Amino acid sequence: MSYSSIAGFFLIIFLNSYAKGQSFTSENFNTSNSGIPDNTIYGISSYPLDSTNTSKIWVATYNGLAYTDGTNWTIYNTTDGLPDNSIRSVLVTPDSTVWAGTFTGGLAKINSNSITIYNTSNSNLPDNFVKALAYEAPSTLWIGTTGGLAKLQNDSITAYDLSDLGIHSTHVTSVAVSKEGIKIIGLLNGGFAYYNDTTFTFFTSANSGLLDNNILCVALDNESNPYMTTPAAGIVSHFGGNTFQMYFQGTIPDMPTNSFKCIERSPNGFLAGSIDKGLFIKQGVSSFTNNISWIGDTPDSNILGIHVLPISFKSSEIYAFVGSQNSGLYALSPATTSLNETYFDKGVTATIENNYLYLKSVNEFKMIHLYTTDGKVITSQMASGNSISIIMNNLSPGFVIAYCQTTKGFLLRNYL
Repeated sequence: MSYSSIAGFFLIIFLNSYAKGQSFTSENFNTSNSGIPDNTIYGISSYPLDSTNTSKIWVATYNGLAYTDGTNWTIYNTTDGLPDNSIRSVLVTPDSTVWAGTFTGGLAKINSNSITIYNTSNSNLPDNFVKALAYEAPSTLWIGTTGGLAKLQNDSITAYDLSDLGIHSTHVTSVAVSKEGIKIIGLLNGGFAYYNDTTFTFFTSANSGLLDNNILCVALDNESNPYMTTPAAGIVSHFGGNTFQMYFQGTIPDMPTNSFKCIERSPNGFLAGSIDKGLFIKQGVSSFTNNISWIGDTPDSNILGIHVLPISFKSSEIYAFVGSQNSGLYALSPATTSLNETYFDKGVTATIENNYLYLKSVNEFKMIHLYTTDGKVITSQMASGNSISIIMNNLSPGFVIAYCQTTKGFLLRNYL
């Protein structure tokens, strides 16, 4: 295992609803400014029972499995016992076991610093390319591979040969488990299926209103209705029978793309990642939209993975991380419209006097970013020393968002 550290890594992330749309602050973490081992991020997971933690996450990358506690990075790769460095899926189950699906080496179980490998040679795993993982209480892991579906219980794997059920595709891209215990399975060139532990029910463009048989990701709403991404027909939701709701260029005004990769439920809607137009959001009954004003780094247009932290469902505010194809990991937070303080370096103080913003820190400053809430960059600069003064004369009344990184941590604060 390899370790690295960068001070000031995590923001606490609040995502609220505004009448005029969404406005985010965004911070990007890549191989140049953090310990993450690769800039291609396939998935993110966190401890599901930890509803208050915002810093401990596991990240599936093209070049290793990464864990961070918010300051330090720990990297797992083949030298530590993983069967492959290309990690395509990751899931942390309630017993704190970490499961990592690989490109060519099967499934890895990481628990108490030990690694157990399940592959086609030593188990009934249908294929060594593990693309999807889902947990069903109390102790079942569902596994989606390019060769079919599998279930792991009591350290034993049961495989399901979907081709025996009359479906041409065995390529499972996504698995979701409803609160009723129904499994919803996304397939490449095979539509999707429901499985109730007895019977598979398949939906394709041949027998339903589904427009694209390539289902890349599945997420469930509060009523267990699936919302699914496709590469050519946008996002589709299913409400039973032949009742589908389509979100694509033919039905949604100004929809800029039909190509979507991933989707994740939030407390009041969904976040969806497109292949070519970045991040989309759906809140309440509104349609998916990417009419988002970005402050700071704009996320990569190709979004591969989204993770909404468990604390979101306790606080009703979204804490989210986004993985991209080429630019690493993004932490997203909105430009708020009320006074907000988030400290990790308690030694930072700030005052406004005589049209100047004065920042002082017990620790040395490394970087200063100031933005207006409408996205205008006031200043973005490297810094040094323990005291910074910035003139504010040219600003109209309103809030200023300050992001200050020090050798110990960071401060995110809004000022009148």
